[in-house]
Amino acid sequence: MGITSNEKSFPRGGKKPAVAVPRKGRFRLFDKPRTSSHSKRALKTRNKEHGTSAQLKLTHVEPLTLKTLSEGMLVLGCVSEVQEYNIVVSLPGRLIGHVPVTNISSPYTKYLKDLVDGAAVQERISQLDEMFHIGQAVVTRVIEINRSSEYHAKVILSLVPDVVQSDWSPRSVTCGCVLIAAVKSQEENGYIMDTGIKNVRAFLKRSAALKYEKIWNRKRLLGVGHLMRCLVTKSSFMSFTATVELSADPKKVTKAVADLDDVTVDMLLPGTLLSVSVTKVLKNGLEVKFDKHLVGYIHKDHLTALWDTPEDYSIGDDLLARVLYVLPTVKFVYLSLKKELCDPEANCAPHDSLKVGNVVRKAKIEHVDSCGITISIKMEADNLKGFVSIQHCSLNSSELDNNKSLKEQLSERFAVGTSHKCKVLAYDYVSQVFICSLDKRIIKAKFLHPKDLHPGMVVPCEIKEHVQNGAFVVIDGGGKSLTGFVRSLHLGSVPFQHPEKKFPVGSQYSARVLLVQGNKIQLTLKPVLLTSEVPPLSRFEDAQPGMLCEGVVTLVLKTGLLLTFYGNVKGWLRVKEDTEKKKYFIGQVVPCYVQTVDVTNGKLTLSLKQSSTADERTSKKKKKASAVGKTYQLSVTNCTDVALEVESNSGSGTVPAQHLTDNPNLAQLLLRTYTPGDVIDDAVCFSEVDGLVFTVRPSLREYFKSKGSAKRTRIREKMLLPCTVRSIMPKQVTLQLPLPGSNITHVKSKDLCSVGVKDATQLGLVDHQGLMSQVVKVYGSHECPHVTTKLSQCWDYSTEACVSLLCSFWQDYDKIAAHMKEQGNPLANLVPGDRVTGEVVAVENCGAVVRLENGIQGIATPELYKGPLKCGAKVEGTVLFIDFLNQCVELTLCHGIMKRINTVQDGKLDNDLGVGTGVRGEVLSVRQEMIVIVLKGAGRKQLAYLPSRCHMNDLVPDLQQYRIGETSKMIVQALVGGRIICLQQKFVFKLIKLKARAAVAAESAKRKVDRTSQHQKSELSNGNRLGTSEQELNTRILPRVKRHEGAGYDSCEGPTNDDACVSEPENETKSGEESSDEDETAFLRRLEAKAMKNYYGNSTSNEVQETSHNSDDYITEQEMKQKKRKMHEEGIIEDCEETYKKKMKTTVRDELLKELKDIDHEGGCNSGVETLIQRKEIKELKNLYCGQAARLSVSAGFVWDADPSLLPAAAAAQKSDSSSDEEEVSKTEGKSKKLSRVERREQARQEEERLRAIEQKLMDSETGPQSADDFDRLVLSSPNNSMCWIKYMAFHLQATEIEKARAIAHRALNTISFREEQEKLNVWCALLNLENLYGTKESLDKVLEEALQMNDPFKVHTQMLQIYADSGKSEEAEKLVSLLTKKFRDNKQAWLQGGEVLLKLGKLEKARSLMQRAITNLDKKLHVEIISKFAHLENQLGEPERAQTLMEHILTSYPKRVDIWSSYVDMLVKNGQLEAARQVLERGVAQKLPARRMKSLFAKFLRFEEHHGTPEGMEKVRQMAVSYVETTAGRLDDEN
Repeated sequence: MGITSNEKSFPRGGKKPAVAVPRKGRFRLFDKPRTSSHSKRALKTRNKEHGTSAQLKLTHVEPLTLKTLSEGMLVLGCVSEVQEYNIVVSLPGRLIGHVPVTNISSPYTKYLKDLVDGAAVQERISQLDEMFHIGQAVVTRVIEINRSSEYHAKVILSLVPDVVQSDWSPRSVTCGCVLIAAVKSQEENGYIMDTGIKNVRAFLKRSAALKYEKIWNRKRLLGVGHLMRCLVTKSSFMSFTATVELSADPKKVTKAVADLDDVTVDMLLPGTLLSVSVTKVLKNGLEVKFDKHLVGYIHKDHLTALWDTPEDYSIGDDLLARVLYVLPTVKFVYLSLKKELCDPEANCAPHDSLKVGNVVRKAKIEHVDSCGITISIKMEADNLKGFVSIQHCSLNSSELDNNKSLKEQLSERFAVGTSHKCKVLAYDYVSQVFICSLDKRIIKAKFLHPKDLHPGMVVPCEIKEHVQNGAFVVIDGGGKSLTGFVRSLHLGSVPFQHPEKKFPVGSQYSARVLLVQGNKIQLTLKPVLLTSEVPPLSRFEDAQPGMLCEGVVTLVLKTGLLLTFYGNVKGWLRVKEDTEKKKYFIGQVVPCYVQTVDVTNGKLTLSLKQSSTADERTSKKKKKASAVGKTYQLSVTNCTDVALEVESNSGSGTVPAQHLTDNPNLAQLLLRTYTPGDVIDDAVCFSEVDGLVFTVRPSLREYFKSKGSAKRTRIREKMLLPCTVRSIMPKQVTLQLPLPGSNITHVKSKDLCSVGVKDATQLGLVDHQGLMSQVVKVYGSHECPHVTTKLSQCWDYSTEACVSLLCSFWQDYDKIAAHMKEQGNPLANLVPGDRVTGEVVAVENCGAVVRLENGIQGIATPELYKGPLKCGAKVEGTVLFIDFLNQCVELTLCHGIMKRINTVQDGKLDNDLGVGTGVRGEVLSVRQEMIVIVLKGAGRKQLAYLPSRCHMNDLVPDLQQYRIGETSKMIVQALVGGRIICLQQKFVFKLIKLKARAAVAAESAKRKVDRTSQHQKSELSNGNRLGTSEQELNTRILPRVKRHEGAGYDSCEGPTNDDACVSEPENETKSGEESSDEDETAFLRRLEAKAMKNYYGNSTSNEVQETSHNSDDYITEQEMKQKKRKMHEEGIIEDCEETYKKKMKTTVRDELLKELKDIDHEGGCNSGVETLIQRKEIKELKNLYCGQAARLSVSAGFVWDADPSLLPAAAAAQKSDSSSDEEEVSKTEGKSKKLSRVERREQARQEEERLRAIEQKLMDSETGPQSADDFDRLVLSSPNNSMCWIKYMAFHLQATEIEKARAIAHRALNTISFREEQEKLNVWCALLNLENLYGTKESLDKVLEEALQMNDPFKVHTQMLQIYADSGKSEEAEKLVSLLTKKFRDNKQAWLQGGEVLLKLGKLEKARSLMQRAITNLDKKLHVEIISKFAHLENQLGEPERAQTLMEHILTSYPKRVDIWSSYVDMLVKNGQLEAARQVLERGVAQKLPARRMKSLFAKFLRFEEHHGTPEGMEKVRQMAVSYVETTAGRLDDEN
C-alpha cells in the first residue's frame, strides 16, 4: 500500500496526541510523508545499524484495562448482545462497550431521523438484530468513557465509517486494502456505499455481495445503513477524487493480508490481518515483528488455542495475527492469533452445555496472578476456560494483609489445583473465555441478569424513584441489583393520583415480572395478580380455547376492552352492552376465558363467563337493607396514616381523612386529633361497596339531614348530588356517589371544571376529596347516573357557599389549634396580630426565612418586607397566619403595614357595626385556603379573611385577581369565632349579575318546556284546534308584538327584527337575558296598545272604532298612528289629550292585572310571569309606562360606583308600588262619581294652581330639571354645555336606564360643536366612566379607541387612568401606566399621573420604581421637580417617612432651592409635625444665601410662627433676620 513512516514506533518527544476522536489530516493515513532524501537515507542507515533497538521494548504484556483505554482509540470488538436501540460489544481485556443506535452509520441515522420527522421513506428500515449477529467482529472507536469508579465505567463506542476512518484520504484507498463501508442506497446492479472518506465514491456490485448476504444476512438484501468490512478490488484516482469497487465476500475479506510496504503504525485498522514472526517469548505473551522493523505484542489470552501458553511458541515462528488495537502515545500494537475473529467458518459461540447463570460445582484453579484467577471447567469432553476477576474472588478489604502481596493472598486462599464452586456471569467473545465468580453471595443469588427473570416470577423490589408514568424499582436477587419499572397502571388495584405517598421511596414490596425485553424489566404490584393462582399467560403458544386467564384493562372502546397479559400477549374482550362496559375502568384486573387464538398473527379473542354463585351473591346483597345515608355513632379503634378504623352497630368501617373535612389541606392534621377510644357522633354512612365508609364532612351531614338518603328511584336530571373522588387519571376522574349498590361513575376531564383542563392530575385532587355533582343523565334503576362537576352547573352563584366554606375551614382550624396546644406545640401559642422578633436565616427570591425567639420558623414574602435583608439581621414582625401543616408562621416585616395592624384581634368593628357593613381592606397574603387582609377605617385595623374558593368545586381558583398591597372595598359577610369574613364588593356585584342571568336562562328553558308540554296536550285533546290553542298559549305566556311592514321599536329600546317576533320553538334558543328583555318589552307594549284601543274605541264615533286584524285581540303601532292622525284631523285629540294622559295610567294597570288574572286561571302556565314579578322588572316597566318611575333627586350626583340592580331607584320603586297602585285606584273610583258644582269649581282652581306652579318652576332657573322633558329643554338651550349633558346621563343612570344614558352621550357628541374640544372631552370621559362601570370590556375598548381618535391621546389616557384608579382596577391601571410612560416618556405629567395612580392603588414599590425610571428618561433639569412631586405623593398616599427622606436628599444636593425648603415645610405642617417644620426652617435661614432668597425664607418662617407658633417665636425670627442683615451689611463694608 505504498506508505513510509516518519518515525519507527516511539515518538521523538513533543506534545502527546490527544485522546479524543482525531481530526482529519492528523495522521495522514496512506500518504507519503514529506521528508527529504537526506532524512530517508539517514533513517535507513540508523535502521541498518541499530535494527529495532531504537524502539521501546516490553518485558511484560499487559491486557487492555480501563486505565489504558482512552477516548479516540480504535479497538476491535465482538457483538455480545443486540438490544432494541443499543449494541453491547465485548472489547479486549474483558471490557464492555455500548454502541447507540445513532452510532451505526450516517445513512442509518439519516433514515431514522426521516422516520421520526414523518418524512416519506421508500424502503423498510432494518432492525439492529437483522444487521448484526452475536459474535460478529466490529471496528469501533471510543467516543466517551464515563467512569463511575476505579473498576466500573460506561464506554460509548461508534461504528460510523466517518468516525472510524476519519483520517483516511482518497490516496489511502488502494487495491487490496480492507475498509469499513455502509450501504447508502440500493441501485439496480448493486449498492452505493458510504466509506466516510471525502471524495471517495464506492460501489458494491450485487454479485460481490451475494456471499455476504447468504452467510451473514440470511439471504436477505442489504438494507440502508447496513455496515460491513469490504475489500477494495479496483481503485482509480483522478484529480482529488477516487472511485473504487468493493467486494463483501467474507472469505476474501477475512483472508486478505495487508501489504506492509511503507506502513506506519497509525494507519493500521483493527481487524487487519498481518504476517508476523515471533521474536521473543515473554512471561505472559509474545513479542512479534512485522514489516521488518515494526514490533507487536500478543497477550496470552489471545493465543491460537484456548489453553496455549507462550512457551508453546518458538522464536522465528511465522504466524497470521489480527490487529486488536494500538495504544496511543507509545504506539504499541496489540494483536490476536484467534482464527475465529472475522472468520465466517469458525465457531465463536460459547459451549451449548454451559450457559450464563449456571453454577459449576467443581471448577479447577489453573493459574493465579495479580489480575485474577484462571479456572478450567470440564463440560463433557470439553475443557472450557474461565476467568475470575479480583472483584469476584470473595475478598473483603478487612481480610487483606498489607504485608503480603495480593497474588500471595490469592494463592493461599485459592491454591492451584484445588476445586471450588463458581457461577458463570458472562462470556467474552474476544478472548473466548467464560467470566465467572467465586463470591458466595453471588453464587447464592437467584438472578443476576435480566435474562434470569421470566414473566410470572415473584421478586422482591424496592421503590427507587417516581416518574410521571410510573416508578423505577431496584430488584435485589442476592447479587447484582437490577433496575425494573412499574407503570402507573400496575402500582395498585386502581390508579393513584399521588403514588409517591402510597409507595414512598425506599419502601419494599413483592412484585411479579410482567415483561423482560433486553435489559428492560416491567413489573406489577397489583395485589390481585400477586395472590392469583391462575397461571400467567406469557406466550400466544400457551393459550388454549377455554383457558382461564387474568388480564389488565388498558383500553376501553365502544366495541370492547383491550386486555394485556404477561410478556407481549394482548387480547380483545368484546362487550356488547354499554352497561357492561361501564363496570370496567383502565387498570382493572378482569378474569376471562380464551375464545380463539391466532399464534401466527399474534391475535387473541376473549369472552366473559359469569358464575351462578356470583349472581346469587349479588342478589343477596341487593335484598339486604342499605345503610347509606343513615346516622351512626362511631367508636375509633385504630388510627392509620390515611383513615380512622371505627366500629358501629352495623359493623366495622373506616373514615378516610378527607371525610373529616371539606378542606383537603386540613385532612391529615384533623386525622391526628383522633385517638383510639374517641367517640364520633352523627357520622353518616357514605358507601358500603368496599366495606362501610363513614363521613363526618359538614357538607355531607347537611345534605343527608335535609334530603335524607339518596335513592336511585328519586334521582332526576339537574339534581345535585355530593360525591367523592375515587381515582384520578389524566383524561378522567372516577367519582363515588352516596348511593346503595353500584355507585361508581366516571367524569371526563372536560366535565370536571369550567376551565379547560387537558390533564386532570394537574387539578390537585386527592382521593376521597369531596365535590358536588349535577346529574346529567339517568340510565336506569341499577346504573350509576352520569354527572358533571362543573362549577357553573353545581353553584347557584350565592355568597353563602363561599362564606360557609371558609367558616368550615376555621372550625376545623380551631380544632387543630386546640390539639396542637394540648401537645405543647409552640405554634399554638401565637395568634394573628402578635408582634414577634427573630433573626433572618435565609433570603431567597421567593422571600425571607426568619427564626423566631422560640425556635419557630417564620416566612415573609418579598412584598411584606421593606428593603434588602441580610442573613443574621434582627427583625421585628407581625404574625399574619399560623401554618400548622408546614409548621411555620407567615409574617410581615414592613413597619408601615405593622402600624396598620391592631395587636388586639377581637374581630369587632367600630360602633358595633356588623354583617353588611362596607369597609376598605388591603390584601396582605394570598393563600390557597384564604386571602388575608387588613381593614381600614371602621375596621379598626382588624385582620379579615376572604375565601379563595367560591365553592368546593372551584378547582382552579382565580388567585391572580388578588394582589398584595391592593386596597379595595369589602362587605362584611360573617363574624365567626372572633374573625371577620368579608367579600370584595365587586365580587358581590358580579355574583348578582351572574345569578340574574342564570335565573333568566333557567326561566327561558322552563317556559320552553312548558310550552312544548302544553302543545302536546292541546294536540291530543283539541285535534284541529291545535293552531289556535298554541297561538293563545304563546300569547299568554310569551307575549310578543307582531310586527308587520313599517313596524319597529324606538331607537332607545332596541333594533327591529322581524324574526324575533315569530313565536316558534326554534327562536327560543336565544340567551335567557336577551329573550327575557324582549318578552317584557313586548308584553308592556301590548298592554299599552290594548289600553289605547279600549280608550279610543270608547271615546270616539263608530267611524274610528277598532276592527279586528288577523284575528288578533290587539292593534299594531302603525294602526295606532293612523287612528291618532285621523282623530287630529277631526279635532278629537285636542279635546281629550289631558284626559288621555290621566286615564292611560289606570287603563294600563287594569290591563296588566287582567292579564295576570287570566294567566293565573290557566293553572301551571304562569311561571314566566311570576318570575318576572319576583324580579320586579314588570313593576319597574309598568311604572315607566305609567309615568310613575321613582327617581333619586339630582342632588345625589352622578352615581358611577353602583350596580344597576342595586341602585336606589329599584328599592324606591319596590316600596312605592303598592301605595302608588292604591292611590291610582282611589282616584279612578273618585272620578267615576258625578261631581257637584262646588267640587267642579274647586277642581278647576286646583288645576289652575298646578299649571301656574309648573310654569313658575320652568321659569325658575335655580330649580334643576326633574324629568326627561326638562333635560331636553335644558340641552336645547345650552347644546355646547357638557355639564348639562352629563347631568342628563346621570338622571337616566339613577333610574337604572343605562342604554338611555349611553344614547344621551352619543347624542351629546354629535350635538356639541367641533370647536368645543374640552366640552367634547368631558362627555367622552363620562362615557368612558359609564362603560367602565356598567359595560363590558369589549364596549369599553371600543369607546376608548374612538375617544383616542377624536381627542388628544394624552388627555384621554390620563382620564382613563383616573377612571381605573377610582374603580380599583389595578391590573388595567398598571398596563395603562406602562403604555403612558412609554408613549409619552418626555412628558413629566405622564410619570406623575402614573405614580399617583399606583400609589392610590397601594402599589408602593412599583410607584417608586416608576420614579427612578422617570429620572432616567426625563431631562436633568426636571429631576428636582419630579422627585419633589413624588415626595408629596408619597406623603399623601404612601409612607410619610420615605417622603421626608426624599426631600432631605433634595435639600442636601440643592440647598439653594428656596422653593424646595418652602415645599418641605408645608409638607411637615400638613402632617402635623410642627417641631420638625420649625427645625427645617432654622436650618434654611442658617445658610448663607443671597439676600433675595433669604428674604423669602425669613418671610416663610415668620408666617409659620404667626400661624402655628407663639409671639416669642415671632420675635425670635425677627431677631434672626436683623442679625442676618447686620452681618451681611458688615461684610459688605469690610469688602468696600
